[in-house]
Amino acid sequence: IATSPFDREVVRSMCGIGKSLGLVVVAERIEYLETLPILTGLGVSLGQGFALHRPEPLDQLLDRISPC
Repeated sequence: IATSPFDREVVRSMCGIGKSLGLVVVAERIEYLETLPILTGLGVSLGQGFALHRPEPLDQLLDRISPC
């Protein structure tokens, strides 16, 4: 995304299609933090990937998000 105008245009087009259908657009496999503002600017609403958080066992996730 950061270096490919073609990839950015594909994402922009997919976001337009999704939003015209009333869908929330989710980007997957976000591996680099520098892509976040690019994706947001292209219309992506949600994302997941290693740049945001590594996978973890469910018990660790629950411990992390549970109130103390």
